[in-house]
This record gives sequence, C-alpha cells and structure tokens, in this order.
Amino acid sequence: MENQIKKALNILIECAKDQKMTYYGTIYEDLGLACSNVADRNKGSDILGKVSDITMADNEVMISALVVSKETNKPYDGFFKLASNLGKIGRNINEFEKIKFWVKEVEKVFNVYKKQ
Repeated sequence: MENQIKKALNILIECAKDQKMTYYGTIYEDLGLACSNVADRNKGSDILGKVSDITMADNEVMISALVVSKETNKPYDGFFKLASNLGKIGRNINEFEKIKFWVKEVEKVFNVYKKQ
C-alpha cells in the first residue's frame, strides 16, 4: 500500500499543479483498484486519507479535496469525515457549509501546488 500512497500523492500533486480535479474512478484505476469492488473502494478511501494526512503535515491542506464523484462533482462523505477528524470542520455542519469548506480547500490546494 505504501507504493500506492506515493503514487496517489504524485498524481494529486500533478492535478494540483495543473489546477485540475480528478474522479474517484480515475485515481482508483490508476492505483489498480476497481470501484465496483467494495474492498478496493475502502482501500482507495484509506489511501486518499493517508495522502491528505501527508499534505496536512506538509502544507496544512487536504489534497484529496481534488477527488470527486463523476455523478455529483463533489467529494464523497468520507472526505468530510476526514476533514472533521482533522479538526478542519465541525462534525454536524450542514451541506452548504460542507460545500463551502470544500471549495475553499480546493482553492488552498491549488495555491499551494500551483506551477511557479
């Protein structure tokens, strides 16, 4: 899993440098995981959490904010649970506040990693 964490981090850093988002299905496929498989989805979620732990320690941003659902163009609930666990948002905020936080987090990620 260590190699997958590094690979996911590198993929998301490139997305951030290019000021682009990516889909869960795309990054999971790049990591050799299948979205149709529950175990793989859980593993992918764990990997994205670990990647955000790294970027929080390094730059105080959750780089996994760049990963969204193809259907909704928003992150899944796991992203917001992680944000809550990291103390970035409250546990019982409403949907509007979640989206507001997420948009700001994407902006912060883009600013940290933008091409110089």
